[in-house]
Amino acid sequence: MRVSVVVDTDSLSPEEAAHLRDLVRSAGVLTMQAPAPSEGRPDQFSYRLTIAEGDRGREIFVREPNIPTKLRPLLEWLVRRSRKIT
Repeated sequence: MRVSVVVDTDSLSPEEAAHLRDLVRSAGVLTMQAPAPSEGRPDQFSYRLTIAEGDRGREIFVREPNIPTKLRPLLEWLVRRSRKIT
């Protein structure tokens, strides 16, 4: 099952936008080294994130169990957000 969510900080309240920016910064997405590739299993989650901030952008792909700990809060926020939208 594929779930997708697009979040534009301009569409969020100022508080939500600030929180999302904090999550992105805390996760270090824009400077993160790509996690080592791992073999996927049918019941494992994988995530493709595309983050754009100003003129900088980054796309990363992570898969369980190799998700960096500091990235988990951002992923959890995005999953909760996707459930609100769908």
